[in-house]
Amino acid sequence: MTQHHKGLTLIELIIVILIISIILISALPFYNTFQARQESQLIAVKLRMHLQQAKNNAVLYRSNVVICSSEDLNSCSDSAWETGFISFLDINQNRNLEQDERILSRYSTQLRYGNLRWQGSLNIPRIIFRGDTGLPRGSMGSFYYCSTHDAQHNKIILGSTGIPRNEIMTSC
Repeated sequence: MTQHHKGLTLIELIIVILIISIILISALPFYNTFQARQESQLIAVKLRMHLQQAKNNAVLYRSNVVICSSEDLNSCSDSAWETGFISFLDINQNRNLEQDERILSRYSTQLRYGNLRWQGSLNIPRIIFRGDTGLPRGSMGSFYYCSTHDAQHNKIILGSTGIPRNEIMTSC
């Protein structure tokens, strides 16, 4: 009697692995493009949401609210928007986070497919919403998200009303 074993031979297994590898390698650029587009859309939504939330908190707490870039999500940095940002109640109105001031929100951007920068009207690296009106007096400007992959570039504009709006840019 002869025994028949059902299974793959080494050659068949190598061919299957080779075919799967070819499929994955050809799909990888499409996956990166998809991820880059998702990041571009998500950062615009998150920025608009956090700007609106900071404006509302300024009115709610009747105190200035500052949004600043942050490397560690516990202190302000001047140009670390790609890493993250925080918003806090600025009780003493010095635009710096002090020990007795409360952090209202933290957001870790961790951008992989683009970079983010803030360009304010007075070259101030922070955004301040006034506690008396909720308006960004002296903090008008724009965020620029520039994709390093095949995705759209975004400009999130913060005007004098404090309502952020999005514009798609053709180049950065």
